[in-house]
Amino acid sequence: MNICTMKKTLLFLLLAVTAMSATRVTPINSAEAIFAPFWDYNLGEHKKWTVTHGHLDLSFPAVYFSWEKKTAPTEDADVEMTRTENFSCAGYDHLLFFGRVPKDDTLRITLETDKGTLVKEWHTTSGVSDEYIMPLEGATSIQQITFQVFELPESKSHSGLLLWYGLQNAAKLQEFLKERQAFASQPLDVFLAPEGTPAEFKGKVGLLGSNEMIDKAQELYQQYVERTGNTITIDGLDDYKPELSIAECTNHANQLMFGRPRDRVRNFKSIPDLVKKGLITKNQQMLEAAARTAIVYGLIPNWDCTCITEFRDSSWDQRVFAHAAIAEQVAIALDYTSELMSPAGRQLLYRRLGEYGLGWINFNVWRYSYLFGNNQLSVFTRGRIAAYLVLEKAEGWNNSRIPPYTDLAFKEMLDSIAILVHPDGSFLEGPPYFNYTLSSVQPILEMYSVARKKELADITPECLKNLANFADVFASTDRRGCMIPVSSGQGNGRGTLSTLAQFFAILAPESQWVKLYHDSVGPDTWVNDIFFLNRLSLVREDNPPVRPLAELPVMGMMASTRFVDGKATKLLICGTKKEARCHRHNDRGSFVLEYGGDTFAADPGGQNYADEDGHLVKRSDYHNMLVPSNMPDNEPLAVSSADIRPVGTGDETAFHAEINPQPSSELFFKSWHRTFDSPNPRNYSITDNYELKENYSAASFLWITELPFKKIADNKIQVDGKNACAIITFPKELAFSSDVLIVRKKEKYNRLRFTCDKTAGEVTINIDLKDK
Repeated sequence: MNICTMKKTLLFLLLAVTAMSATRVTPINSAEAIFAPFWDYNLGEHKKWTVTHGHLDLSFPAVYFSWEKKTAPTEDADVEMTRTENFSCAGYDHLLFFGRVPKDDTLRITLETDKGTLVKEWHTTSGVSDEYIMPLEGATSIQQITFQVFELPESKSHSGLLLWYGLQNAAKLQEFLKERQAFASQPLDVFLAPEGTPAEFKGKVGLLGSNEMIDKAQELYQQYVERTGNTITIDGLDDYKPELSIAECTNHANQLMFGRPRDRVRNFKSIPDLVKKGLITKNQQMLEAAARTAIVYGLIPNWDCTCITEFRDSSWDQRVFAHAAIAEQVAIALDYTSELMSPAGRQLLYRRLGEYGLGWINFNVWRYSYLFGNNQLSVFTRGRIAAYLVLEKAEGWNNSRIPPYTDLAFKEMLDSIAILVHPDGSFLEGPPYFNYTLSSVQPILEMYSVARKKELADITPECLKNLANFADVFASTDRRGCMIPVSSGQGNGRGTLSTLAQFFAILAPESQWVKLYHDSVGPDTWVNDIFFLNRLSLVREDNPPVRPLAELPVMGMMASTRFVDGKATKLLICGTKKEARCHRHNDRGSFVLEYGGDTFAADPGGQNYADEDGHLVKRSDYHNMLVPSNMPDNEPLAVSSADIRPVGTGDETAFHAEINPQPSSELFFKSWHRTFDSPNPRNYSITDNYELKENYSAASFLWITELPFKKIADNKIQVDGKNACAIITFPKELAFSSDVLIVRKKEKYNRLRFTCDKTAGEVTINIDLKDK
């Protein structure tokens, strides 16, 4: 070999070594590794891919891919992206892809390796994040990866997400899983008190209520059993062995988005549910199960549902939803079942609370200032306060040093409430996240009041009384009750916890919180909550009168509630605050119309973020809006450049309001003004004056309803409720059509479409409400 050849060879080897070292292959256990961490934007994985079809967007918690639906079939992929970076896969025999590909599409992965080209296809079926495994056929290096998605006719979604690519050694994986199983099958005796140790049915701190409150709840339960013959049980306790589910992660915090499929079958019973029921019924078995579950949490190294939150190359976190939830559960077990644990068990849990639970929670509070302006600070503080309060009583600990940290956490929650609750009663995240947030604030106030021996009323922020107005605006007159489900959430958003309704019914006795409470609690309804049971006599027995006009100006919401022969009709109009980004939908200008116990014009509510079609309910064409007839497949979530507020007047008879939604629909409209007129509770007219932007040629007035409908004349539609109907009259020059929206996988909403083929104009829809 001459000098020149040697230099070329050395240069080739140097380039090869450089290329092979550019990709980090990071083990996550003894059998698997990750080399493409899309979830952490700081690591820049998305920059390594060349996209030839489709689009990539960075948004928590992943890299999203999307495409516009084809106007004509082609053989091209709808999404195609390629990564060209040579790296070693030696020691592994499978490639892993973890992400969400729309259901009923074709996923194809092509690898260029030292063993040639490898190709594998999948027909996708899950609709949530899934794991796609591809044999490497003896390859020891990968030079190129091509990711392709082909839309099939059955597909309804045009977007998905990329979380990570990894490698797997199948034989080592079996060994690893056997090791996990062997560890999980060992007895927990060393962490538990000797068999036969009696439960005390008392608390050390009072996270769920004081010992006096427990006594009262036990007394009320006995009266309930004598009156109804019903008893409280928990199914499956005899066979419940939580230790068999010990793994690297838990099952908390959105498994369907982040959790590996092999871990989704694991489940744990709720410690608060076990403890509350166990205390109220004096059931030793329930408390023993709670103690055992807490020990299992103590033995699980990662309290999240995913390896990526503890990925050693990354500083990314999912936020501490799981850590805070488990910290609270473990704290409750220590508060009420510590006598059923050995000293080793208690100290194990104390350490996990202090070092791991509080460590993660405090990191999030220190790291993210935005937590104070949405639901998360209160949700995380619930576990934070519970952990601190229990550690204040931990045997052998430096207890006197802990209370200042507890008090600081409580003060920080008050700081967050002061940001979230506006003087007019507005709460920008809407009913689903309102319930989620305040259902954490309430137990924080309760546990802190007991621990500090203070009256609940004395530590409750005065501004929470403003939320009386929130209930007056959003309380539904639908026979299903609760709140009108506007804005985003993980479910439909209609539900209101009876415990939260009671809390506010006592705090604001002149508001519709009282009705929300009475709707959720019948004469023989039993609620397993010790604080709740001790406050039953504090709620007024009659419902306060309904205000005919209620507003939340900061939030941009207005509601008219009137009555016809004792039947309520309610119109809710949706606006927004300028620059509000709080889990909102593209629904500014939309409305909800209820009458006689039915919802004639509905909002679809929220949907699990993990579902492939979860984003669809955010679209403007899933609401009672004016939209272009040719809506884009991937409509971006709009943030309004101005306050959008209904302005109007109303009393027990008439209602009038106007709203200008254009600033949040500026992608479609040069101008859009909507007017609502209702001279009496039975008759409404909605008028849209609009001008579309150049890319759009026609506009559609949309009406969303779960109720059946029929055409009764050329320009009349009848929507049928149980005891009433709505007659929709539209201009004869408008074209009518309809389709069906599937929400939350099984709920059907009819979308009625009234289309005007003009780029600008005025459209008036009239609605007459009639009894059957």
